[in-house]
Amino acid sequence: VFVERGWRMHFAPDSVFRTVWDCGVFCLLIFYLTTIPLLYAAAARKYYWKHFMHLLIVGYAVDFIFIVDCGLKCTLFGYRQKGVLIVNSWKIFRNFWTENSILAITLSIFPFEVFLLFGLPL
Repeated sequence: VFVERGWRMHFAPDSVFRTVWDCGVFCLLIFYLTTIPLLYAAAARKYYWKHFMHLLIVGYAVDFIFIVDCGLKCTLFGYRQKGVLIVNSWKIFRNFWTENSILAITLSIFPFEVFLLFGLPL
């Protein structure tokens, strides 16, 4: 099955949108992997919120994008199975949950900045 037209063609594995989306998510992952240690190191600092509010806000926006990415992968992003493009939402959903661990998915969308809110002087 090949999706030639319509909005679903953008969600095929070899589409330009998917490539750009995956590259963007990868860049956000690099951002996330560098800012989380920075935020944890700075959390002991007095008036932490004042100095790092902008970085926390961007971090929460990135968390939201990761949640959207998980939703897209779980419902709309087609995949190839034995050379056949699968675009049925129910099959995509079933494949997503059988191919991915719940722990890995939870870790990918959990906002780790929440830990910084507890036990630290504001």
